[in-house]
Amino acid sequence: MSTEVKDLSLDELKQLIRETVRESVDDAIEDFAALSSGKYLASIQEAREDARAGRITPLASVPRG
Repeated sequence: MSTEVKDLSLDELKQLIRETVRESVDDAIEDFAALSSGKYLASIQEAREDARAGRITPLASVPRG
């Protein structure tokens, strides 16, 4: 079932906006914390090097449980 904005009450719309903003702020804080971590940034660099060197397994070839 899909609900359209025009079908929401004012309180429901406010709640939807409040939750969306809260999730966006939480995501931004999490991203900032991750990007402030030298260990995290080093892991990204390592992953990029592995990808360039072909030391990765394509997701399609990983067995599913």
